[in-house]
Amino acid sequence: MIRLIIIRNGEGSMLRNCTFLYMLALFLFISTPVFSESSTDAVKAVADLRNWSFEQDGIVELNGEWEFYWERLLDPNSLSDSLPKDYIQVPSVWNEGFATYRLIIKFSEEDLTKPKSLYMPSIASAYRLWINGELYHSSGTVGSISGDMRPYNLPTMVPLDNGEEQVEVVLHVSNFAQRKGGIWKPILLGQTKDILKIRDRKLAAEIFLVGALFLMGLYHISLFFIRNSAKSALFFGLFCLSITIRILVSGESLWNQWFPDWPWEWAVKMEYLSLVWGVPLFVYYVFELFPETMANRFRLGTLIWGIGFGLFILMTPARIYTHWMLFIQFCIILNFLYIVYIFILSAIRRKPGSVINLLAITFFFVTVIHDTLYYNLIIGGDDWAPLGLFMFLFAQSLILLRSFSASFDKVESLSEELMILNQTLEAKVQARTKALEQSNAHLELANEELIRLHRSRQNLLSNISHDLRTPLSAIQGYAKAMMDGVIKSDDKQYSSMIYSKTLYMNRIFEDLLDLAKLESGSVKLEEEKVEIQEFIRDLYHKYEFDMVENELYPDFTITGTSFPAHVELDKTRMEQVFSNFIFNAIKYTPKGGSIKVSLDYSEAENNRIRVSVSDNGIGISSEALPYVFDRYYRDRRESMDSISGLGLGLAIAKEIVEYHHGEIGVWSSLHQGSIFYFVLPILDRKEDQHG
Repeated sequence: MIRLIIIRNGEGSMLRNCTFLYMLALFLFISTPVFSESSTDAVKAVADLRNWSFEQDGIVELNGEWEFYWERLLDPNSLSDSLPKDYIQVPSVWNEGFATYRLIIKFSEEDLTKPKSLYMPSIASAYRLWINGELYHSSGTVGSISGDMRPYNLPTMVPLDNGEEQVEVVLHVSNFAQRKGGIWKPILLGQTKDILKIRDRKLAAEIFLVGALFLMGLYHISLFFIRNSAKSALFFGLFCLSITIRILVSGESLWNQWFPDWPWEWAVKMEYLSLVWGVPLFVYYVFELFPETMANRFRLGTLIWGIGFGLFILMTPARIYTHWMLFIQFCIILNFLYIVYIFILSAIRRKPGSVINLLAITFFFVTVIHDTLYYNLIIGGDDWAPLGLFMFLFAQSLILLRSFSASFDKVESLSEELMILNQTLEAKVQARTKALEQSNAHLELANEELIRLHRSRQNLLSNISHDLRTPLSAIQGYAKAMMDGVIKSDDKQYSSMIYSKTLYMNRIFEDLLDLAKLESGSVKLEEEKVEIQEFIRDLYHKYEFDMVENELYPDFTITGTSFPAHVELDKTRMEQVFSNFIFNAIKYTPKGGSIKVSLDYSEAENNRIRVSVSDNGIGISSEALPYVFDRYYRDRRESMDSISGLGLGLAIAKEIVEYHHGEIGVWSSLHQGSIFYFVLPILDRKEDQHG
């Protein structure tokens, strides 16, 4: 019913319902009754309950003044009024040490025959309980030194089977394991049925919260694995699991009830780690909700704090790191104050769901403050932070519900539009079908292009290595020739070649960075006037050794009537184009093959000159031929019937040639070789002579 009301009434109704629920929870939180009035508090170690009716008044807390014997573990039979004694207020805490507590309880006659029980909370950190001189219960091992003591925390119910008017309660308590020792939670006394009810109610509440938070955590983590982009779900799910762990090891100590032999030290570590790691997880969750509002330094600082304290807790015993609890609580409150500030800003900016989130985080923050005061014995009560988190989760469900409501409204609107469209559908079917077919055709083409581009980009690294390997291969060849004695080590010509290759490699690195600038037209070439035949012949001789080294037959030819033809070009850039042609030819031409460099003057009348590099190698398949100058393209067929080394290098070559107002191309036939060429504009002869 609530869900239907929220959907029908819209966001305003949902906000009113949410506000009502939070006000109700806050009212219940503030008005939580205590178990007893101050008149039942013990005075001078005597709790006079003769005017107290367990049937009518219910359970009583055994608070007040208890006899206290510091650093003495006295047998109940040795206690007498003649012994010097002190008094201590219960509940209260002390640090390391051991002591004996004693309390006399006086009952009314009507309660003598009724079954009564004590509810013993976790007492830090080990205790023995005597009732009328008889040992009734123990938790852990009490000792007067650290080595003799074994801490253990597990709340329990102890039946009182006697019907005496006066009962003596004696407790031996020792603590050498953590920052606080003693009876720091009230011991409850009441009819057995009432004690059972309160114990079962606490267990049921904790089991409910554990189950709800655990399932919610798994749900959000599963949502992240389904949608990797939903990081907020991951952080929120992990945060739920951290609070689940804290509930398990605190309160009624469900974890120790399920695993009685679990080490006390690791249970305390789990309790503390759930705090110091839970806070960064919650901060990162809020950041994913409102990334533009949260400062990055705060997020990073919280992460460093959580990791640092987590490692500190893991590497030190409880008697050390528990003394930092106040500082941890202070940091948690600071984090929550900043998060509340984030939600307030988001509400002011009217972010979706920010008002509900603000109500939720405010209630959660109040419960965190309550627990901080409670654990420092400033106020009484119980753990409320898990309930605050549960209410916060409830708010997230309402926000999700609002999203579903908006989707529902949109579906209704679309349904109405669909009904209108159906009335005129017959007249539009043919036109829509034709448009759909065209769209499908475009989509298929686009999909094929995307698949091709995806495959091309997968070869980015191999293509880059291809462009870098070509000058490296040359340097290695020269160096090996020198080492083998083919070339003298002091040959300046080859030393100069090696040096030029290294300069060329450095320029390739720069070209990889400049490729985008080349495509956008923002790179300035270092152009100069060059006589093309002399330039190409020098390049041919420069790379002739590479061809011979690979057992290939180089050749240089001139076609047409030659004349001093000058072009404006960037020498380094054009060498990059030429070297790509040469090394591709070397790579895909079998040993014994030939590579021919040609300079063609036949188009000189049109002020054009053609430079080509041809080989009789494996050639290029017709399927790959249209794409050889595409960025990152490489034909990946397993057979050796296609060229597989073309990629970024030829793409750069294409950009360079086009930058020189030229054109680039390739002719090839499978198993018959390839001809790569580029055409450059030459200066007009008159202009050349005038220059």
